[in-house]
Amino acid sequence: MQLWRQSARQVVAALGSGKLSAVEVVQGAIHRIEATHASVNAITARRFEQALEDARRADAQPRGPRAPGRRLAGLPVVIKDMTDVAGLATTLGDPERAHILSPRSDLCVERIEREGGIVLAKTNVPFMGLGHDTSNPLFGTTRNPWNTDRSTGGSSGGAAAALACGAAWLAHGSDLGGSIRGPAGRCGVVGLRPTPGLVAHGGIDTRRDPVEDQNLDGPMARDVADCALFLDAMAGASPEDPLSMPPDPDGYLPAALAPALPKRVAVSADLGVATVHNAVRTVMADLARRLAADGVEVDESGPPCDGIADAAYDLRLAWTRRRTSPAEFERRRPNLPDIAARTWLDSQSLTVDRLLAAQVRQQKLIDDMRRLFRQVDCLIIPANPSPPPLLRHNGTTLAPGTEHHWVHGAVLSYAVTLSWCPSLSLPAGLTSDRLPVGVQVIGPPRSERQLFRYGAAIEALCGIAPLLPIEPRATA
Repeated sequence: MQLWRQSARQVVAALGSGKLSAVEVVQGAIHRIEATHASVNAITARRFEQALEDARRADAQPRGPRAPGRRLAGLPVVIKDMTDVAGLATTLGDPERAHILSPRSDLCVERIEREGGIVLAKTNVPFMGLGHDTSNPLFGTTRNPWNTDRSTGGSSGGAAAALACGAAWLAHGSDLGGSIRGPAGRCGVVGLRPTPGLVAHGGIDTRRDPVEDQNLDGPMARDVADCALFLDAMAGASPEDPLSMPPDPDGYLPAALAPALPKRVAVSADLGVATVHNAVRTVMADLARRLAADGVEVDESGPPCDGIADAAYDLRLAWTRRRTSPAEFERRRPNLPDIAARTWLDSQSLTVDRLLAAQVRQQKLIDDMRRLFRQVDCLIIPANPSPPPLLRHNGTTLAPGTEHHWVHGAVLSYAVTLSWCPSLSLPAGLTSDRLPVGVQVIGPPRSERQLFRYGAAIEALCGIAPLLPIEPRATA
């Protein structure tokens, strides 16, 4: 089997046993990146020479289960270009940032490296992390390997595309309003938005705010077990992140390797508020039937989500207003997508009363989710309201009868963000033209071990994971 087709677990095992050297694995990853770059364009800044040096040092270290960095053992990984890696620019696709090198890596990157991960490159993002496509004036457009005329979504679109085409075994992502979950669903891969605090982020001399509770880092991979492996390498507390917490002492990979379907699930195609494409509804209905046929009690319901889109938008406006000054907005405005410009302009009229009302609505959602998880083991909803759209898709999907803001089209993601619940995105089916459709498997806070058990069982039920990785495909 070609190296790039093997799972991360297989490659890590071969590294640990000495059957493969880290140099061989890094060279194999470089070759695959070069083979897919022209058609997919997932990778931005390259750290190839430094990665080979890191690999030589890794090969000189003791091997075996007690060796340092045993979890990843010299496996190359890719980092999203919104997170600091020492010596590389954190550009967000902005030409103005292209020559500003980060003095230090983010806490989550430092932890990955301590666990034996070798940072190979960065992955593409939308300009400033906002937009329907992963496209920017610095690095261009990332294309979906399932159909290169289609979008990956954003903002972890480069990460998801790299996984799908075999240019990476493991990819770091970040998620505020679905930026891990959406691209994972559109590229047929797996991604986790973890419980806030499970993956420490920020750190002195980095660009991240360590008290962000909505914008989180998380693992992405080609299947559920590889995603669990990566979370084992990412999770953990740090004194530099005051919200961080220790991981589950039993680890996450063992849970994914012991799959079990939940006993009771809530399944909702739209949470009562989202406009959802018929192809996505078909996949959701088929999954509900499969679960019921395997003895799972299926309740077609979800938490009350009226008003959640407006609350999420107002909270996002506060986040935007805090991070972007009027002078910076005017400087960047010519390159901003319409959606980003409108968000900043709206943020200037946000009132304290609206912000307080949004916080109250968020607390109600948290309470409603607690009540739901007293009745069911997990909640399953779509990862995206539609299959992967064509590139240069500039519209938004709004709730019926509204002429409102863009969060109405992302409410399936933002409802989870506001709930503080972890969500595992995985592929559940294909459309008639063989485009992937993903679902979110959601549990109560700190339930990642159970989510990996459920996710691995649902993954086996759906049968999409064995199709990956794929050769990039153009429209026939």
